[in-house]
Amino acid sequence: MHLEITALIIIPIVIFVASIALTFVALALDSWKLGWAAALASLFLAIITGFSIGPYLFLVTCLQIGAALFLRWRLTWRGALALQLLAATVWFMVVPFQIFVFNAISLLAGMLLVTILAALATIWSPERQAGSRAG
Repeated sequence: MHLEITALIIIPIVIFVASIALTFVALALDSWKLGWAAALASLFLAIITGFSIGPYLFLVTCLQIGAALFLRWRLTWRGALALQLLAATVWFMVVPFQIFVFNAISLLAGMLLVTILAALATIWSPERQAGSRAG
């Protein structure tokens, strides 16, 4: 009984706190890779919690992805604000679909959006764009 309580309550709380702490460490160290690790941890937690608190945790995931992209692209505060608004828009598009239509489709849509944002962060960066303009 006590092991089940630990597995179902304590471990997700620890993962969530670690994800939030990792986000602040990523911002302090200016490390977009730590930001991605934080976003993946909260995405994992959003998936396993499903309909209970999963939609709210997916908002945290979207905002963490926005923070990671901000660190990756080295944007100004206006760019950071635009990314956070984009992250909130992604959340507003995915979560109602998840709640009212079908859970598996929304999970696939969310994973697709996260994959697209990850591809943008790793493929497109200001350093690459500056290098291609110079050459």
